[in-house]
Amino acid sequence: MKKITILIICLVICCAYPGFSALADSEAVEMSLQKCLLRALENNLDIAVASFDPEISDVSIQQAREKYFPQLSLNYLNTNQTIPSTWGLEGNEYKSNYNYLGLNLSQAFVTGGTMNFRLYNRGSDTTRAYTNVNPSYFNEISVEFKQPLLKGFGPKINNYEFYKAQNTKEIMVYGVRTTIQQKIYEIEEAYWNLVYQRENLKVQLLSLEQNKTQLRKVREAAKMGIKSAIDVLQMETEEARWEDGILSAQSLVEVYEDRLKSIMNIKTDGPYSAQAIIPTDRPVFKENRIQYEKALRTSLESRPEIASSLKKLENNRMDIKYSKNQLLPQLDLNFRLWFPGQSGERLVYKDNNPLTGIIVDTIIGSRWDSFIESLNRKYQNWEISLSLNVPLADIFTRSNLITARLEKEKNELGMEKLKREIENELIQVYKELENRTKRIRSTTRYRKMAEKQLNAAMQRYELGLETSSQWLLEYQRRLATARVEEVKAIIDYNVALANLDKIMGTNMASHDLKYRQF
Repeated sequence: MKKITILIICLVICCAYPGFSALADSEAVEMSLQKCLLRALENNLDIAVASFDPEISDVSIQQAREKYFPQLSLNYLNTNQTIPSTWGLEGNEYKSNYNYLGLNLSQAFVTGGTMNFRLYNRGSDTTRAYTNVNPSYFNEISVEFKQPLLKGFGPKINNYEFYKAQNTKEIMVYGVRTTIQQKIYEIEEAYWNLVYQRENLKVQLLSLEQNKTQLRKVREAAKMGIKSAIDVLQMETEEARWEDGILSAQSLVEVYEDRLKSIMNIKTDGPYSAQAIIPTDRPVFKENRIQYEKALRTSLESRPEIASSLKKLENNRMDIKYSKNQLLPQLDLNFRLWFPGQSGERLVYKDNNPLTGIIVDTIIGSRWDSFIESLNRKYQNWEISLSLNVPLADIFTRSNLITARLEKEKNELGMEKLKREIENELIQVYKELENRTKRIRSTTRYRKMAEKQLNAAMQRYELGLETSSQWLLEYQRRLATARVEEVKAIIDYNVALANLDKIMGTNMASHDLKYRQF
């Protein structure tokens, strides 16, 4: 019977007040809190902007990996020269052609060492007199290896940029999570405040309808001489007051709708811009059962800001280790192995004396022959050396190491500050939850008493035991205020719970939300 009565009242309200009908017409869209959260994650601009940071960091990681890719270089040179002679037997001048082709393939290793494979081939042709080999070709195949033994030695030092880039990406991901968690809280806050404003509007409308019913009864009683014109005027004045309150409440509903739409990035010219949002979740009091100690542990384990600070400290430790390594002397082990080859057209002079100018034979050789000679390792050469370079400026100033240590101390203090802020936030939110629990109980009790008072006053007024309508109107106002305050207390409690969820860093998991790879 109660359900039927409530349904009839709602239908009467919707028909009686056109402003409320406009909010509940076909232009409205019903949305649960979960639906609002999902839409916000898809469309919120702050989240979209923050999401670019991890993608940018991926580029830095790729760049750090590229140092281990083989590097190939090719060089070619061709020179023609006409040179004045300084030897009379050669004439006034002679011409020379010089060409060069070089190939270099280098590979870096995680130990800090580098290996170079070089292929070098040159050819020369000249008109200079008394040249034994002309044209001549020279080829060299060499392998060089350089390994730092102090400064720049070891995988951790040489992967320093790669590890930092990885940590930086994770820091960016934690930043995105922080933004998401903040937006989740803002959505919850805006959603529940919209629920409150709509509930407030319903209370105002219900009070207006009750006043209209009472006004009709008073007018009938005034016609019969039971009530006075003053009673009618009081009721009409009260009706005008409720109508004014409804207009204010409806304006606040629109304000909070716009706030919710803004967070969800619903464009002003989009498909949902003209639609009213009707929240489908109702304000229900569900008492928090999480103890403070557990909430604190969860916060320190789950908050992305804590994880981000830990990664920053890890970067600081790497900076210190790298800076210490850079203060060491540059001691390098160098090894070179090379195989030369030579060929060309060798002129054989009479009595092996080029001054005779009499060529008795010509031994033909080509550029390819010089290459084959190198490849066959006919002439094997090698060398090994150590080189030492002491960076005196770094030893005396140690500026990079000092800066890295100061950054580490700064981030350690920042971590401690963050932990204390989390503790203070938890203390405050637990105080809020406790106070708002008490307020829910008190407002519920007050609302029940206000209902009983109004029912008793209406019975006395209808029976003629109370001639003045002033007290009746006052009881109606009290009941309306009590209903609004009860809803407000529950809404405030739910917002405080949402804040607790955000402080613990668990609101994504609580709402079973995922955002891309984060």
